[in-house]
Amino acid sequence: MTYLTPSPIYSPARSARSHSEYSRSSKNSLYLLDEGGPKKEDEGRYKWLTLGLCVLTTSFTSILLGYDVGIMSAALPLMESSLKLGSYQMGIIAGSLNFIAGVGAIPFGKLADKFGRKITLIVACVVFSLGTGMMALSTSFSMLLFSRAIMGSGVGATFVIAPVYLSELVPAEVRGALVCCFDIFINVGILLGFIGGYLIDTELDSGADSKWRIMIGLGSIPALFIAMATHLLPESPRWLISQGRKAEAEASLSRIVINMRIVNEEV
Repeated sequence: MTYLTPSPIYSPARSARSHSEYSRSSKNSLYLLDEGGPKKEDEGRYKWLTLGLCVLTTSFTSILLGYDVGIMSAALPLMESSLKLGSYQMGIIAGSLNFIAGVGAIPFGKLADKFGRKITLIVACVVFSLGTGMMALSTSFSMLLFSRAIMGSGVGATFVIAPVYLSELVPAEVRGALVCCFDIFINVGILLGFIGGYLIDTELDSGADSKWRIMIGLGSIPALFIAMATHLLPESPRWLISQGRKAEAEASLSRIVINMRIVNEEV
């Protein structure tokens, strides 16, 4: 995937200069210090609701991997007894996701450059959800492995696209604080997987076959939620500019930056 060159307001150099060029007089206002006295600027003001939605939605993609890591600890013993799997087969099922994710991420990087970050992220979530559903319905080792491969492709794709999308959309001055949410949600997913697996295994009055299928199948819910929520997000302005779609880039950036003059200067 091609990482596009930062624009001035989104580059770390611009963010660093802002500390010496501006003095903050209020929470929501910046004043430029020049010979004519303080001049009010809105450059540092962003639409935090939209920005927060972008960060949370894309960060949720890391829950997919985290949940799988957590839930498999409870699902594997049940899967072993239900499908009569050997220890070698169980090891392949448990360890194949990360390897497949690395390989499956390669084509999605090219697709994101060609079709955009937003639509490719939606496709990746749908692919993961499809693989999860197939795995929950699997009746043999070969079907489990095939479904696992589809799941891994979806996970790998989200781990390539989501961080790039965030880094291209989030302004430099808050990028470090917001992009780290992606890593935090991996641990949130692991915790949810552990809790969900424990509750299903201990509280659900059902057989082993039904329990592990429910555990795995629940993983498709966050993927579908992310796919639907991504429709509400703006496309990466930098990717739109790289495609020569200036008007759409202005509209996308205006959903993040309040000052339209700054939007026009950036585009």
